[in-house]
Amino acid sequence: MKFKVNVIDSAQKTKTITEEADSEIELKKKLFAKNLFIINSEINEESAFNSASGVHALNTKGFKKKDLRFFSYQMWLLLKAGFPLENAIEDMKKNKFSSGFSPVVAEMHKSVTSGVSISEFMKKYPAVFDEYCIGLIKAGEMTGSLNEAFKRIYNILEQQSALKSKIISIVIYPAILIVLSLGFFVFLVGNILPNITSIFEEINVKLPLITRLTIRFSDFFHDYIIFILVFFIVILVAFIKAMKTNFYRSFSEKIKIKIPVIRGIYTNYIIVNITEILGSLLESNIPILSSVETAMTASGSPLINEKKAETLKNIRSGTGIAESFNKIGFFSDFFIKMTFTGEKTNTLPNVFANLNFYHKAELENKLKIITSIIEPAILIVIGAVITFLILSILLPIMQLRGGI
Repeated sequence: MKFKVNVIDSAQKTKTITEEADSEIELKKKLFAKNLFIINSEINEESAFNSASGVHALNTKGFKKKDLRFFSYQMWLLLKAGFPLENAIEDMKKNKFSSGFSPVVAEMHKSVTSGVSISEFMKKYPAVFDEYCIGLIKAGEMTGSLNEAFKRIYNILEQQSALKSKIISIVIYPAILIVLSLGFFVFLVGNILPNITSIFEEINVKLPLITRLTIRFSDFFHDYIIFILVFFIVILVAFIKAMKTNFYRSFSEKIKIKIPVIRGIYTNYIIVNITEILGSLLESNIPILSSVETAMTASGSPLINEKKAETLKNIRSGTGIAESFNKIGFFSDFFIKMTFTGEKTNTLPNVFANLNFYHKAELENKLKIITSIIEPAILIVIGAVITFLILSILLPIMQLRGGI
């Protein structure tokens, strides 16, 4: 590893040099042989990091956010209990994490033991550690409160996880209804209807329009089932791949913002993310510019990310945070007014905590409202389709009975 050393030479002159050595003892021996005497020395963090075997080559594929959430929670408890940092990380190596996170924890222990700070190590893994994690940890290192930094990271990740779980639990019932209905429809059209419609075709009578349409649809579905399945699979795969592109994210956000009902859900979700991260960073005394930049980056909104440079430029030039946010055109008047109040009273961390609570409650209420609308709407559509199919079968039977 490389050491940055302040030394005195034989001419009693002081200078700073960089020297490679495996340990401080070897460093002293090498410098003594050169007639140099050490005043003080420190490990070059970048060098120490790179000397840890395989750090930059680790594969983080398979990493899950729940790993980081559990890691942060356990680190908070261990450091709070008085464990030295190296011992706490070493203890964490014993846990079973995902294949994408276990090697990271192992290399973190090597790097920290060799003198690299955790925040410096985290910068090498942006796919695992978001910017707000690095910012909070760096602030914790500077203030000697790493346990509180890990606690805040855990709280952010826990809120994000709880929010996603609530959204999933609310929409899961409508999703199950749709899947079951489609399955029933495919089974009915593909297996039951062909047997019944074949009987009607053998009878030389004019069938009702609704029955003729059903027979044609059933024949088409039965004849082209393979092509239909392949078509939907191709569409599904293409859609999944498109979801990972920046174009899709930007385009879908524009659609979400234009639809009134979805706009309320989406904007509240983004604001909850921003206020949680921004409030935690400011509470840790991280500079306002760094806090705003990190929160906007981690917001999950392409629009806010696009406006990040302009917003930071406005703040640097002396424009207030509230006014700079207002120019983005994304935030509500209530959010802007509360932020303005926080600036004037120097209580921004508390204001963002209150905004987080408010928008989280708003998000949950809007989700419940839209779910209460969607569920009966799905049931009505399902009922209409089933009624159509039943009528297409019953009408010709009633017509035949009337003709007897």
